Amino acid sequence: CKIINACLHDMELAQPSNILEVTKLKRQRVYWREKNIESQAEQVHGLICIGFDGRIDDTKVVETNNVRRTRKQDHYVVISFPDDQYIDHVSPQSAKSSDITTELLSVIYDTKSIDSLCAVVCDSTNVNTGQHNGVIRKLEMSLNRPLQCLICMLHLNELPFRDVYK
Repeated sequence: CKIINACLHDMELAQPSNILEVTKLKRQRVYWREKNIESQAEQVHGLICIGFDGRIDDTKVVETNNVRRTRKQDHYVVISFPDDQYIDHVSPQSAKSSDITTELLSVIYDTKSIDSLCAVVCDSTNVNTGQHNGVIRKLEMSLNRPLQCLICMLHLNELPFRDVYK
């Protein structure tokens, strides 16, 4: 803000309506973020295929007494196919398939894709592809119909190299 205000002052454009303040910048950022979310919500509905992939990140969290700590947390990104459009990201409470399924179902309900969803794209970890308790199986049970499972085989290329390169 100070740099922009100094430039405005140098160009003799420093008027009260042009001066940039931190609060004004925050308000505009919130306004445009909400507007972007609304426009995306209008475009994204009736998904045919979703893909998700997760990773564990170090996340800064505020605990009791306003103590800030860094904690490892799972983050999953949800993308629609075939147009490869970002849909949402979720942070389940744990890495269990039931928590991941709950978060994915909330995305499916939010995008009004309960009846249109036909396929799921993910990697081949046990938590995703388990026969009885995998995320895909739990999604099928929740939606009361089978889903086409599209498993990314590129992740299997990494497995032989894990033992060699640690």
